[in-house]
Amino acid sequence: MKLLVLDTIIGGQGISYSLIQIALVLMDLNEDKLPAAMPKIDFIVNNTKKLDIDGSSYRIFSKNGLLEKSMNSETSFDLENISSKINYFILKNYNFNIGEKIIIAGEQPYNDLKFIKKYLPDCNINYHLHNNILDPTVLFLNPEIDRYVPNLKQCLEKIGADKTMKYDALDNCYKIIKLIKNRYEIK
Repeated sequence: MKLLVLDTIIGGQGISYSLIQIALVLMDLNEDKLPAAMPKIDFIVNNTKKLDIDGSSYRIFSKNGLLEKSMNSETSFDLENISSKINYFILKNYNFNIGEKIIIAGEQPYNDLKFIKKYLPDCNINYHLHNNILDPTVLFLNPEIDRYVPNLKQCLEKIGADKTMKYDALDNCYKIIKLIKNRYEIK
């Protein structure tokens, strides 16, 4: 079983969003790989358009090296160019069988998919998406203790992992993979 771990981070001032980070990591539950060895893409989008999004659904970043990362021409693109890069990544790495669907995993993946559907309509994720998505934070819900589904940081704390949050989409993908591996006892 393969999962496409997805995270987006949108940053800027108020309603003017200038930087968007999109990271995808392909995780095969049947392979024993460290997250850094899994196929991945990590983009910074220098956005010039006003985005019509619900700011409460997206994390805001302004530091932690993402601004500097956006200056790197190898990882920095315009929003219009991202769909083709994601499509190539999926085609190259996912190895679809006819009729197979992409299963998305992430923290609050619905919000990430909402962004992709709205602003990257030509992205293959929109056409090959399985109707089930996985937010592994629900796997760590303990109804006897938790009042709400724990967030990513709380889940990492529950498994004794480093819970430092960098507000970096690729780092968040790696943390999601750590949770999935922990819950399903995958080395």
